[in-house]
Amino acid sequence: AEIDTAAPEDKKARAETIARTESMTAVHQGQREAWNQAVDEGLLPEGVKRTWIVTPDDKLCPICEPLDGEEADLDGEYPGGFEAPPAHPNCRCTEGLA
Repeated sequence: AEIDTAAPEDKKARAETIARTESMTAVHQGQREAWNQAVDEGLLPEGVKRTWIVTPDDKLCPICEPLDGEEADLDGEYPGGFEAPPAHPNCRCTEGLA
């Protein structure tokens, strides 16, 4: 068995990262499901696209910066094989309808 030597503040930061990233994953999955239901009900047009939206500040990372404004089908992938934000732990990106 491994001995846990992580400092309490490291554990707290890791827990916050996991919670934030998993929460954002759930939010984006729910949003895509709502959009798909809206298409099924005729509230959104067939073929509607999603667009990647970054937070444009000094924390913008090299993973997300080139994705800004990229479009994908509702059930498609963005360039790089990303299904949707988050692209990485602590990702602050979101998506909207194009």
